[in-house]
Amino acid sequence: MLNYIIKRILALIPVLIVVAVVVFLLMYLTPGDPVSVLLGDEATEETIAQVRHELGYDLPIYEQFFNWFKGLLVGDLGFSIFYDLPVSTVFFEHLGPTVALAIYSQLIAIVIALTFGVFAAKKRGTWIDNTLSTVSVLGISIPSFLMGLFLVLLFAVQLKWLPVAGYKPIEDGLITHLRYLTLPAIALGTMQAGLIMRMTRSSVLDVMKAPYIKTAKSKGLSENSITYKHALKNAFLPILTVIGESFGALITGAAVVETVFNIPGLGQLIVNSIERRDFITIQGSILMMTVMYVFLNLIVDLLYGVIDPRVRISQGK
Repeated sequence: MLNYIIKRILALIPVLIVVAVVVFLLMYLTPGDPVSVLLGDEATEETIAQVRHELGYDLPIYEQFFNWFKGLLVGDLGFSIFYDLPVSTVFFEHLGPTVALAIYSQLIAIVIALTFGVFAAKKRGTWIDNTLSTVSVLGISIPSFLMGLFLVLLFAVQLKWLPVAGYKPIEDGLITHLRYLTLPAIALGTMQAGLIMRMTRSSVLDVMKAPYIKTAKSKGLSENSITYKHALKNAFLPILTVIGESFGALITGAAVVETVFNIPGLGQLIVNSIERRDFITIQGSILMMTVMYVFLNLIVDLLYGVIDPRVRISQGK
């Protein structure tokens, strides 16, 4: 298992190098000059040229890339000229709200998906199964920002149960923190719940056809015991894959929802940086989000060995 872990970590290095190259090149192919945006319309050409020289933006692209990449090797993501702070500092200041929103959304998605996914599998072919399948398709189809607007209209504007928008850190109290995150978490979690629910139903149905399930039924075990103790446990590997990928998607794809609900997370950071042509902040933030996504997938792969002994055996443990 140790060799497997080392191989998986080493396999991430070329992936991250390719991502770094692509992110850097994409930013410099984007039209717009960050120095001109920073100095404003009244800045003279001489002033713009001087600032570009001081920031190193007048160097050839390959020199800029190697200077940036050398900084990455020592943990330096660059310096944001708009925030007047290191990019790493700006990134971690905005990371907390995004992670809190992603965890809350994922918990909502898992509870809904596992509960109704297993229930749909138990009621296969009935109107309950058909209804839940339709609901899961609707959850996948409705964009998260549109779901968020519907939720705001109902629970914030009409019923006045929850805040319309904004963010309160957990230091202001857990209940207050969750109240501000509930609507965006439901909006984000609904789509993921639909995906996980469909995978849960499909995986449980596949396992229910296995011979050992028939043996458990012949022994007189209860339906709940067979479903939850045997079927769900053995069907969890593909479900775990979807959960891991969906959590990475929640972190990297929350930009629109964060903008709708005015949450100062990574999504809002990237949107604001794009408007300002703050290339250094965009590059560092996207690279860090990619690293997080890749390592989340690595954790999911390692969890396979914990859940399924066959993975440990195949890796020589």
